[in-house]
Amino acid sequence: METRTQTAREVALFLEGAGRQRRFPAAALSDPAVAEQYVARARAGNYPTDGASRLPVRRVSEHDIAKGVRVRTYVPDGDGPHPLLVYFHGGGFILGNLDMHDLTCRFLAREAGASVVNVDYRLAPEHRFPAALDDCFAAVEWAEAHAEELCADTGRLVVMGSSAGGNLAASVAIKARDAGRPKIALQVLVNPLLDSAMRGKSLETYAHGHFLERAQVRFFWDQYIGDAPKDDPLLSPAHAESLAGLPRAIVLTSELDPLRDEGELYANRLASAGCRVQRFRVPGQLHGFLGMIDAFSDARVWLTRLADLMVTELDRPSQ
Repeated sequence: METRTQTAREVALFLEGAGRQRRFPAAALSDPAVAEQYVARARAGNYPTDGASRLPVRRVSEHDIAKGVRVRTYVPDGDGPHPLLVYFHGGGFILGNLDMHDLTCRFLAREAGASVVNVDYRLAPEHRFPAALDDCFAAVEWAEAHAEELCADTGRLVVMGSSAGGNLAASVAIKARDAGRPKIALQVLVNPLLDSAMRGKSLETYAHGHFLERAQVRFFWDQYIGDAPKDDPLLSPAHAESLAGLPRAIVLTSELDPLRDEGELYANRLASAGCRVQRFRVPGQLHGFLGMIDAFSDARVWLTRLADLMVTELDRPSQ
């Protein structure tokens, strides 16, 4: 009960402060000038830059792996080989950088004992689908090829992402399955944005007043899709005809998230397709809470739990 009360207090405080400041202007859906201003303002947001002092890890370095694509790698203490975790940030495909989830990546490197690759992919609307997916897939291939210098084990390769990053993790898993490489052991999808048709009932239930707005979700898709068919499964994994043969999965959703239902439906479809899936719904929480360690005590609790779940899952025999 105390945990629920604390979560409710933190959520209310966030919505009164940062949540109100970041409110989406619905006019951006129809007015290009407002849309451009919104994207510029959103990208100007500050992310924590003191990760090195708050959560130090053994070695951190940055690499340009392709034109316009940069990664930041985190190697934990210990001799290894460590699990190899490739992380894709959120931001609705239109914002985000290496600092956005730097603390998250450091936390996972420390708690899961994993070598983490944090990916700075190209953003929409300047670079529409499939640019971000191509960059993320290239990052996974790069991570696999450089596993030795990362003290990592390619047999324990994980893709993970939050929100739009969850979309990219799911899409990378589908693309890797269809291509027959690289071999991904586990996908971790946090508050994933998966359905371009926006069919989840939670999008109506939590359309307004819960940080992420339904109109904002529509805007994100409009910026990312471009000329691609909306039912392309690499754009919108919810449209994939078959999820058979995909990696094991951990899917985390939040009770008050407009995207909750599409994440849970996807988890159920994975399970029905024969994939081992662990599903969790965080009570009373908002979209994207996991990336806001300073705002929500739930973030540390669930990052720790996810780290433990990843380690345990990777120790299980393959499907």
